[in-house]
Amino acid sequence: MNLRRRFRLWLLYLLFLSLAAVSVATFRPWLLVLCGPILVSSWYVCEGRRSIHLSRSLVNIGALLALVLVGLSWINEPDTGRVMELLGIFVLILLVLRQFQERTTREDAQQILLSAILVISSIIQSNRFLFGIIVVLWVVTLVFVVMLFQLYSGTDNAVSVRRRPVPA
Repeated sequence: MNLRRRFRLWLLYLLFLSLAAVSVATFRPWLLVLCGPILVSSWYVCEGRRSIHLSRSLVNIGALLALVLVGLSWINEPDTGRVMELLGIFVLILLVLRQFQERTTREDAQQILLSAILVISSIIQSNRFLFGIIVVLWVVTLVFVVMLFQLYSGTDNAVSVRRRPVPA
């Protein structure tokens, strides 16, 4: 397994832990049941030999639809206590959509940041013990994923520098 695939596999594990955290924090196990298999299937669909990716425009349209969905949910029940819950659901939809697009190192870094936003919004909502265990696992995985990202982006940058033509 090369470095890119190893990093993306651990990133997927980090995103799955983020999904579990938001599911436990909001007391909505259906988020884990619905989004979990979709998130895991992104590995098989996008990282396989015959990878299929969503275009960037489809991901942007999906993000806009998610924003409209969250906005309509806010309009139906305008409660300031739901802000973090709605932010978490929006970021979760965005994470799942972005897993299916073709990614560069910049998008991978953005996935790590979105995962952190998702967990932080969940931390604000929950005080359960199970959630604490998930957050500890997430932090340990985050440290490893960030180190793998530094290796991956460094090698990717070195390869792109070597491929540039030498100035005469």
